[in-house]
Amino acid sequence: MDISSSGLHAEDLKNLIESNSNRATIQFDEVIGHIEDIIIGPTFKNIRDAFMDQNYYHFEDSEENKLIYTDIFQSYIQLVEAHLESELTRRIPELNFASFFNEIGHHKNELDGEVFELLRSFADFLSFKQMMIDYKCIEKQKLLKYIQSMQS
Repeated sequence: MDISSSGLHAEDLKNLIESNSNRATIQFDEVIGHIEDIIIGPTFKNIRDAFMDQNYYHFEDSEENKLIYTDIFQSYIQLVEAHLESELTRRIPELNFASFFNEIGHHKNELDGEVFELLRSFADFLSFKQMMIDYKCIEKQKLLKYIQSMQS
């Protein structure tokens, strides 16, 4: 298609592309904002903590990955994705999840923070494993403090 014969000038085309890009960025930012609201909420924290409480003891800080890790990882993905999808669909009924996850791929080098750590834990087994190991360390510290307080 010849741009000049369609009535579009190069500047108009550039503005159209920028407008679409800005709209995608605004929508992406809106979804991220909702995810932040969801993951700082008490329901999500309760779901995630209950899952981690039930499973953290399986994990060890070593290079070896036990077979059970894969099953736990899949269960985690299903549980958290179902909650996020349910909440996001309620808040943004027109959300296209495929487009959103595609957009995450475009922004992966500039994404930082708890939301993106969580999203990476869906796609990256090693991030998930580290999250479970970190949780295990926290639970051990709590137990040690409790034992020390009982001895005092």
